[in-house]
Amino acid sequence: MRSVIFAFFISMTILMTGCTIHHFVTRPFSPQTEKVATPKQIIPPQEKPSPSKTGGDVATTAPQDQSKDPSSNLEEELYWERLSNEELTEEVDRGSDMGISINNKVEAFLDYYSGPGRKVFLRYWQRGEKYIPLVKKILREEGLPEDLAYLPILESGYWATALSPSRALGYWQFIKSTARLYGLRIDPWVDERMDIEKSTSAAARYLRDLYNRFGSWELAIAAYNAGPGKIEKAIARTGSRNFWIMTRSRHLKKETREYVPRFMAILLLVHNPDLYKIPAVDPPSPLEYERVKVKGMVNLKRLARLTGIRYKTLKRLNPALKKWVTPPGPSYLLKVPKGYGQKAASILSNPRYAGSLYPVPDSHGNKWIRHRLARGESLYTLARFYGVPLSTLVTVNGITNPR
Repeated sequence: MRSVIFAFFISMTILMTGCTIHHFVTRPFSPQTEKVATPKQIIPPQEKPSPSKTGGDVATTAPQDQSKDPSSNLEEELYWERLSNEELTEEVDRGSDMGISINNKVEAFLDYYSGPGRKVFLRYWQRGEKYIPLVKKILREEGLPEDLAYLPILESGYWATALSPSRALGYWQFIKSTARLYGLRIDPWVDERMDIEKSTSAAARYLRDLYNRFGSWELAIAAYNAGPGKIEKAIARTGSRNFWIMTRSRHLKKETREYVPRFMAILLLVHNPDLYKIPAVDPPSPLEYERVKVKGMVNLKRLARLTGIRYKTLKRLNPALKKWVTPPGPSYLLKVPKGYGQKAASILSNPRYAGSLYPVPDSHGNKWIRHRLARGESLYTLARFYGVPLSTLVTVNGITNPR
């Protein structure tokens, strides 16, 4: 098995996720060029995601009744021809702050989400209610419609580690290039696409840019799914800036043609549950936490034991952390449950716990690279080559069996 290793020199450290180890060396290092996926298909998560390489759960395709989904079991050509014939789009205001269009495409998904797809829709909505108040607050501060807070129901099912086939990740399903363009941190330690606050702020700025570019929320939302370049081409080829007219052509992919009517159907349902005979979800406990400033790499498992916080709770509050430690650096704001901030800060500043809390003293001063183990290499040969104590490699990477 090949492994990738990160190490440090002088105050050298390694950290491992799966087969990945970090380290610093004095030799020249040329990072490999990363391939960035394009947002081709973004799919809500399964109820029981499978383990991911980021250390969390990965959600893929949502379970659906393929015989009853309005677009799954019909010949695509006949389906869209039927929906396009004598189509009438009506804009209504049923509790939405961004305007809702109703036509037979939207009604088809209304029937689905209130019928055979109801169970999955209600599960995603219930999960989202923990975050929606916070998301609405951020959207309101950015001057955007609060109803955009329901878009992650369609994007990810409000699952932090939802991962699409095009490698889009997180609540808002950012690909790496777009995430970095809007200021999200992505490195071996942290992926802020899984941070609800930071990813929502980035998504708000992106959606605002798309709205300013296309002049309508329907086109902006379609561009969020397909990419702005695809929408520009569709406008040029159809000669129209009306999304519903564009759906009658084949210049938009089926997923994008369905994306906006699916979202409109979701808005109608969340604002009018009684009208469509679905139960309103019970709001879960609100997402409440305090922030504690930490310096360098802090062992989260040890911190959890010392503070009495469950390790799973720390990880759930900090899904952007890809490992069991905070990232190296002069400071990082760690989220802890409400009421634990003062206790956590006191323990972090107590020299008595420094040896167990900080696996690498002064770790923020280290530099890190990756080393991929070749055939025949081992942790022992790596330790000798870089002058790193074997015990340090084993401890910092959380390796239980170094053989």
